[in-house]
Amino acid sequence: MRIILPAHLFNTPNTKLELISLIQLGIDGRHLIQTDPVNAVEIEEWLAKLAELDIQACEACELALNSGFILDREEQDNGLSPLTIRITTPDNQPNWENQTPILPLNQATRQFLMQPLTLFLENRRNDSAFLKAVATGVRKTELNRLLQNNWIKFETGGGITEILEWVKEISTQPEHYWRSFALFDSDALKPGKPSQDSDALVQACDNRVFYHQLKRRAIENYLPLAALSVWMGINVHKKVNGFSRQKLVNAFAKLNPEQRHHYNMKNGFKGDFKDEQDELKKVGDFYHDLDVQFKKTLACGFNSRNENIAELFKEQDFKIQEQWLLQDGQQSEIAPMLDHIFSLV
Repeated sequence: MRIILPAHLFNTPNTKLELISLIQLGIDGRHLIQTDPVNAVEIEEWLAKLAELDIQACEACELALNSGFILDREEQDNGLSPLTIRITTPDNQPNWENQTPILPLNQATRQFLMQPLTLFLENRRNDSAFLKAVATGVRKTELNRLLQNNWIKFETGGGITEILEWVKEISTQPEHYWRSFALFDSDALKPGKPSQDSDALVQACDNRVFYHQLKRRAIENYLPLAALSVWMGINVHKKVNGFSRQKLVNAFAKLNPEQRHHYNMKNGFKGDFKDEQDELKKVGDFYHDLDVQFKKTLACGFNSRNENIAELFKEQDFKIQEQWLLQDGQQSEIAPMLDHIFSLV
């Protein structure tokens, strides 16, 4: 988050400790701390007085203020514009409706900026494991850093309808929705065709709650084929809904990439066409080119009484390799989503 400190704050009485506390968030690498203007006399005088008391604290504050601009330029070069909050003197009232929200110094430091960003998920255990597993490179490092410092926390809604209720609940509470991010499935049976419930949630989030609607159907559709092949190899002949893992994964591999991205991984074709007389023949034109034998194998999906395919994101049996994720082509979606989250923290 980008925090703007106007120059007059630095000669406002009784604000030194609050300012140091806020600038510390920049020293810790949590927020981008900037001043307006950059080289005001008030700021130079404030730093000079601080140097007389504690030269190391002064140098740390200078570094935080300088790095706030440098890191900001780097983020903007990558197409990001961090959420911005402007700070005012403690005697002013907050203004959340301003294009750049304005918060008094004491409220900003004590009640807002130190609060973690809440990631609201459909399923806390599986969805949080999904995020950790699909992050790659420096983004994985950054996500782990934010989690270890408790600057991000996961909350669960128990499904997409519960996330909708949560969004409605906080939509009139800016101190909450400015520190929140919703992640949810599209439940799209075909590319670009999210379910009504998922689209309703998008509409509820718009202009209030930050969010990401997955482009693929659900988190399970981000399991690379290579990961499923390794899972298969752990116990090739183990039965899932009457078929061996090997047969199930081999049938899944016959789908083209878009079909794999929108196939009902949990419950198969029968999960989508319960009212059809013959599900295997009427799985829709999206799967018209799939051999009937493979349709039969994929009829019930990967979940069973003893199997939950989303558990693979927890990486208990094996680690999902970065090269698998890159080969799967999902980073064009996942990387910008993570960058958006990071810009809000």
